[in-house]
Amino acid sequence: SAALAAWGHQPKGKPTRESLKRLLSPLDFVNNHWPLFENDDVCDALVCALAARARERGITLKPPNEDIDAARREGWIHISCEPVAALL
Repeated sequence: SAALAAWGHQPKGKPTRESLKRLLSPLDFVNNHWPLFENDDVCDALVCALAARARERGITLKPPNEDIDAARREGWIHISCEPVAALL
């Protein structure tokens, strides 16, 4: 949900299929294969893959200095505030 919020989803619960389609519309794959996304697990996997891609491209937010030790211990969720199109 944090990744979706960073990409513009208003965090009022799980996004509808239409809002998810609108958020991810820059990805031709999503538009061309939308029936594959009937399953929530497939949608969640795509969002996770996009977050991983953002991390790979170096466009995610890093933990602030005061949280680095905690992030090393507990982990850090990488979020990109760049538009989805930046992941292409």
